[in-house]
Formats: sequence, structure tokens, C-alpha cells
Amino acid sequence: MSGHERHDIHAGWHETLTQAFHGTNSVHPGGIAGYNTVVTRAADKAALHKASGAIAVDMESHIAAAYAHRHGLPFAVIRAISDPANRSLPGIATDALTPDGNVALSKVLGGLLRQPGQLPALISAGIDSERAFAALRRCRRLLGPLFGLGGTHL
Repeated sequence: MSGHERHDIHAGWHETLTQAFHGTNSVHPGGIAGYNTVVTRAADKAALHKASGAIAVDMESHIAAAYAHRHGLPFAVIRAISDPANRSLPGIATDALTPDGNVALSKVLGGLLRQPGQLPALISAGIDSERAFAALRRCRRLLGPLFGLGGTHL
């Protein structure tokens, strides 16, 4: 969901994904709020959840959903959360994010020189991020080359 726009996922594909992950990953079905900027503060995440009912927020899924809808393609979302709703991202992490989602190391180092007290929160964010990427790699292995999208879904 993004603003007033809502996109449904492909029910058959969703069932395939849920079955593939059963017993190996935590599956939390629910809406994802599409936002055009990074939501970093726990209070903002909570407000967004309260307003939309979304269980997560990202900057990509609503764009992919709109594209799939326009072209009559099946659509489903798999998200691994790297920054939980109850925790804000440290300022250094958000300042160092590039528009393509990478991290500018020079900004991280400069930020730590100015504010070394942010190091523990930055380390926690890095650990959370690595866990999320590991979960996505696990999902990729479980789903195979077509991400669980088979002939009945196309």
C-alpha cells in the first residue's frame, strides 16, 4: 500500500511461498507500506503502523506492485526486516545511506569521528542488517531459480 493505492498479492504464489518457508523461517503475513523516504525513527514507524495497519515499511515494494499491476504480472512480497519498528536507526547510518541503498563508508567513518557514542547502535544496525540478508539468502535457496513462481502462476 502507498497512500490510497492498494495492490493485492497473487494468492497462489503467496501460498507457495508460505509452504516453502514453513518451519524454516518466520512468516508474518500483512500489508507493507510503501514510502518514498527512509523511515528511521521508532516513533514514525509506530505512527505509520497505527495509520495503515502495515507490518513493515519499505521504499521498493509499492513500485514493484504498481509495475506488476500495470503489466498483468503476478506479485508477492518477501521482506526481511533489518531495522525493527521498536528501534530507531542511528543518525550515522541514515546519513551514510546512498540513493541506491548502499552505504558511503567515508560518511560512516566521518560520523564516528564526530560522534563516537553512536558506535554501539551502529554495530547493532549492522548485525541486524546481516541477519536480514542471511534470511533473504535462505529464502532464495528454498525457492529456487524462479523464486517459487511456477507454471501455474504465470
